[in-house]
Amino acid sequence: MIATNKLPANQIVGKTLYLFGNLDVDIPYKFDGCTVLVSGGGKISVKSGGILTIIGNSTLDAFNDANCQGLWNGIEVLSGGSLAINGAVIRNAFFGIDLKNPGNNNPLPKLSLQSTTFQKDFIGINASAGWFAISLFRNNTFEGDGNNQILPIGSCNPPSPISGVPFSQRTYCGIYFDGSIGGTLLLAGGSFNNLFKNMQAGIVCINGTSNIQGCRFENIAYLPNISALNQGTAITFVDNLGGKILRFLGLGKNGVPTINNCERGVYAKTSKAATQAFVSNCRMIEVQNGVELDETTAGNFLRGSVSNCYIGCTKYLPNIKKRSTGIEIKDPNITFSTFNINSNNIDLDQPEAFAPNVNQEILPTGINITAMQNQASNNGMLLNIGSNKVNLIAGVNG
Repeated sequence: MIATNKLPANQIVGKTLYLFGNLDVDIPYKFDGCTVLVSGGGKISVKSGGILTIIGNSTLDAFNDANCQGLWNGIEVLSGGSLAINGAVIRNAFFGIDLKNPGNNNPLPKLSLQSTTFQKDFIGINASAGWFAISLFRNNTFEGDGNNQILPIGSCNPPSPISGVPFSQRTYCGIYFDGSIGGTLLLAGGSFNNLFKNMQAGIVCINGTSNIQGCRFENIAYLPNISALNQGTAITFVDNLGGKILRFLGLGKNGVPTINNCERGVYAKTSKAATQAFVSNCRMIEVQNGVELDETTAGNFLRGSVSNCYIGCTKYLPNIKKRSTGIEIKDPNITFSTFNINSNNIDLDQPEAFAPNVNQEILPTGINITAMQNQASNNGMLLNIGSNKVNLIAGVNG
């Protein structure tokens, strides 16, 4: 399009651009203060050697094309491509940003995000192909529309689905990461002031080491009539390969809530050996379950730690499970595990659990340990619990 003078060289400033289909970027190019409207099923593809920069409060959105209606497919960043956004809105996309890398020592897709808003997208950032590099992750907002419907899938070029996450015309999650072919999710160091709200899941990490900090989560809801994995949970970490690590650092035990109004704060599950999970410095309010470390499917947490957290269990919606727990560890295996639970404050206020003849299975519990069930050994767990405060509030009928 540049060679035929359809687009100016290097950048477009303050214009509205309609895309009927796909736009490939394979050179350095910039949208500055632009509105980019893409037909349903269309996408922007940043290829190897391409550097796409979006600044100046630009907006990228779907438009009602009579031939191809619905969500557009977002910005695809391929191996060797680079995307930098500072101040933009990405709206009504199936994947706001779709990072793709086949592995095998190919150049990484590169991403820099500042002051970017994702609105009514199915998934904000999809990294289901593993390796990518993110240099900046600051002041970004991932915003769904709760249980309200988003646009349907574009009638042209429908995208490939994610296993276990059927499209339901709802925002599923802010970030979906799958490291099965390699790679890490590294939202650390320069990451701060990122908000995930009004969606089914916050950040979902599968089979890859994940370092997460500088993030807040609000109104992450389980939608009972919609089938999707890991709903209602701010951070989900699943290791089916073994040896992966979750590190989640909150915003402080007594400061701004890291997790607010979510049915579960952090869920870490392993089905293989030598997984590790560390959660610290989180303030969680209006949750039913704070942190859950689960190795019930023959997995093993080599190390697990929950420290310096405030967990306010004042929400009761038994969609994920009946029991309300501040911290729960499920360790039925004989493989040795070390768990540290230190310096946490847990409040439990569950008036429903104090009704006459209540089912004992739902009684709220500050720290719940499902110990090793294999009687061949009695030393499969080293459990260090120290300096925690558990406060059981009576509730309205207590």
